Amino acid sequence: SQIQERWKTLGALKQGLDALEKGIIEDALGACVGVVARTARMLVVPRTGLISRLATLEIDAEQFKGHRY
Repeated sequence: SQIQERWKTLGALKQGLDALEKGIIEDALGACVGVVARTARMLVVPRTGLISRLATLEIDAEQFKGHRY
């Protein structure tokens, strides 16, 4: 049905947006040497919200510590 097709389209768009968001967050973490609070300020998002997104997108901020990208 048309509704099912729209739902599939939404799922594909969400996957693309999640991948884009993950890349941006990882780039920001790299620029901020893995410091989540600094990364949140750079992205102008609440730190707690960023922590939640890190978990959802399976990003380990620790891997960026000590490395400037």
